[in-house]
Amino acid sequence: RQRNDAQLLHRATHGAQLPPGQVALSAAAVEQRRKQEQTSDDDGERSSSDDDHDARDQYRKQRLRELMEQQQQQQQASSSIGSVSNHRGNVKQEELPMYGEIREVTGEEYAKSVDDADPRTFVVVHLYHDSVPDCAVLNRHLERLARNMPQVQILRLSSSSQGIDPIVLPDLLIH
Repeated sequence: RQRNDAQLLHRATHGAQLPPGQVALSAAAVEQRRKQEQTSDDDGERSSSDDDHDARDQYRKQRLRELMEQQQQQQQASSSIGSVSNHRGNVKQEELPMYGEIREVTGEEYAKSVDDADPRTFVVVHLYHDSVPDCAVLNRHLERLARNMPQVQILRLSSSSQGIDPIVLPDLLIH
């Protein structure tokens, strides 16, 4: 143990000693030398990897063009669905129905609203009870949602009128 301590002390004060004929190199110099050696070894392989890279780039560009064309075709097809001509002969997109508020409904009105809803719109039904605090929180969020997304029809249905136990509330039905 004393000998190891002495060797460590000698190295710490005098530094590591290299055998004759060797030169000390920094880590950066060693890394640079290693990269140069790899570069000289890889010169023959570079042309094939460059070719692979070029082929991948060309395929990627071709595939991107194909996907963009498909997207344009889908947009054109979807814009023709639901289009109507106005009195000037111009084609315009048929407007979605707008709601913008929560509507309180009974069980019969709920069924009729869902059945008569435009198939392109969502109908969100909030089953609630006044005694459940989470129902009040959800209702506030739905009021904000109704203002921000007027194309979504949002309905409120009291669970007490439907005989639903408040323990399962709040509940959302999305049609």
